[in-house]
Amino acid sequence: MGAARESKEDIEARVSFELTLKQVKGNYRSIHAISFKGVQLCRKPEWIPQLVEALKENDTCTELDLSGTEVTDAGVQQLAVALCTVATAPKLVRINLCDNALSPVSETVLRGLSRLRPKLEVSLGSGPLADGFVCEKRLIEGLSAWPADELRVPNSNDFWCPEEISGRGKERVVLTKGFSGANGTKYKCDLAVFEQYNTTGNFVLLELKSAKADPSAGTLV
Repeated sequence: MGAARESKEDIEARVSFELTLKQVKGNYRSIHAISFKGVQLCRKPEWIPQLVEALKENDTCTELDLSGTEVTDAGVQQLAVALCTVATAPKLVRINLCDNALSPVSETVLRGLSRLRPKLEVSLGSGPLADGFVCEKRLIEGLSAWPADELRVPNSNDFWCPEEISGRGKERVVLTKGFSGANGTKYKCDLAVFEQYNTTGNFVLLELKSAKADPSAGTLV
């Protein structure tokens, strides 16, 4: 049997998505604000990944309007992981995510993103993001981040593992310094692996070894 025919609604949604995606791919110097407003970005599972790949090649877009696009928490996480490095859409300074049915999980993800790209403003339609993680029990690889001063061992050049991972009220765990590369320096312990980014100085969670981490401290999502 051949592939199912697209409905009129499917065709209209696909055309709207593809026309806007071309603006992202095109790197047009005259187009700085790109709007997907009203486009059902999660109508097809491949659309968010396609947008992510296009953003990795875009160096002209400054504003991205994703309001009313039916983006889910999973879609926000895909976007945030791609945008956590300034090499992706380096001129992007504003994202509009208003009018999407997002849970506090997305706010947690975006708060982590704001620590990695402090110049990137994200609007959820309910005021500025809360200071700190709104879901303290959610730890997200590649996005959960801590300022170096919060983890620094007093009177030392060493750093603690965050208490969200090692367990509040328990003996603190000192991180072991590892390889230093162009992006930052790796640190690890038996509970997790981190990278201290050169650009921000923040410690970003790369891997949570959940089998050993305190189960009351966090849940990886």
